[in-house]
Amino acid sequence: MKRVSWIVSLSVALAACAPLPPEQQTAAPRSDVTVDKTIAGLTPGNRLAGQVLTGDRWWESLHDAQLNTLIGTALQNSPNLQVLQTRVSAAGQAERLARLNGQVHYDTNASVIRQRYSENGIFPPPIGGSVVTQDDISLGMSYTLDFWGKNRALVQAAAGEARASEAEQTAARLNLAALVADAWFAWGDDQSRLRLAEQQVALRQKQLSVAQTRFKHGLDTALPVLAARQSLQRQQDSLQQLTYQVRSDRYRMAALLGLSPDQSDRLPQSQETPALLALPAQVPADWLARRPDVQAQLWRVQAAQGQVESSKADFYPNIDLKLLVGLESIDASKWLTSSSRMGSVGPAIHLPLLNVQTLRARLGQSQADYRAAVASYDATLLQAARQAVDSYALASSLEQRSQMQQAAADAAEKMRAVQALRLQKGLIGEAQLLDAEQAALAQQEQLITTRTARMRAQVALMQALGGRAFRGE
Repeated sequence: MKRVSWIVSLSVALAACAPLPPEQQTAAPRSDVTVDKTIAGLTPGNRLAGQVLTGDRWWESLHDAQLNTLIGTALQNSPNLQVLQTRVSAAGQAERLARLNGQVHYDTNASVIRQRYSENGIFPPPIGGSVVTQDDISLGMSYTLDFWGKNRALVQAAAGEARASEAEQTAARLNLAALVADAWFAWGDDQSRLRLAEQQVALRQKQLSVAQTRFKHGLDTALPVLAARQSLQRQQDSLQQLTYQVRSDRYRMAALLGLSPDQSDRLPQSQETPALLALPAQVPADWLARRPDVQAQLWRVQAAQGQVESSKADFYPNIDLKLLVGLESIDASKWLTSSSRMGSVGPAIHLPLLNVQTLRARLGQSQADYRAAVASYDATLLQAARQAVDSYALASSLEQRSQMQQAAADAAEKMRAVQALRLQKGLIGEAQLLDAEQAALAQQEQLITTRTARMRAQVALMQALGGRAFRGE
């Protein structure tokens, strides 16, 4: 008879399954986004290209000891990274809880209750009207039979969220390191331009002095004096702007390192010459999917898929096996005897037949969340590809521009040397030499700015590669 009752109960449960709605067509995450051909087309054929390297400390390939120290300090002190670390811990505990929910649950209770029974209640005298102390202790166990994979799906969803949190933390570390490197090179560029601006001011002062001397001796009109004074004032204004910018760069760096403005004096005063790197001729085929921000979105797709499967499992009966054992007595002297034992065992079946509308709405919501996760992944993947080729194109263009500007700077320096020699022989005046020196300084400033832009573009490319370095020249 017991076997028959079990069979009947199971048949009723299966018959009470809620009907699933028609299966919706869902798009899978994209796998056709590549950049190999584009990067190959951007690689100049007249030079030796570098090779993509692996490793988490990509900034060490720049061979800048001060930058290494700054990035290490930022990664250690950043409040944002500390917040992300707590989220990673919370997501890990949520995954652990999801796994525990699929195991046997235990429930232990103990109580001592002083109670008076009503004389007009269900118990007649002498129990009715008496005051007794009821002692109870019980151990309950329950286990959900995961026929339809709901618990497995919930574990999958929790694991996806945990891995996504870890990937987001990695992406934040990458972004912070890139911000520090970019700020470091921008600061160095402004310091170099400030030194050049000081030299330009000195040249403008000499030009003004020469123009005033010529005007004083009647060799020229007042117009060159006015022009030289205006040029000096413009250069002095540029010097003041650069002076402020250098201070602002220091405060920005201090904030990235988790320091206050008053602590910015701890920052290094001078910078080493950074190493210029050869751009990689190609990148690994799977690098896009390995970028931490892309990986985070992919894990969220997995988490959303788990929620969809869990929602589908809700359309089927849920069977819990329950066991309760314990001791119960209103006589304390008999509480711990075998005659006070009590217990129960049996299945509890949850039938979803009457909740079809709710279940369909919940499934529709989880499917919409899955489609949104796939769309976010595709968008992040496309953005990563665009950043990679754009950073590569900029770095490649700046590399070629720097070669041309180096040639222009060399030519300007030769012209300055020639003018200096001509001045010694009395063939020209001092004004012509000052003009040549000014042109040489201007070319030097362009060369320094382009070199810094190359370094910043290389940092952006390393960031776009997901924190991968590439071999130097």
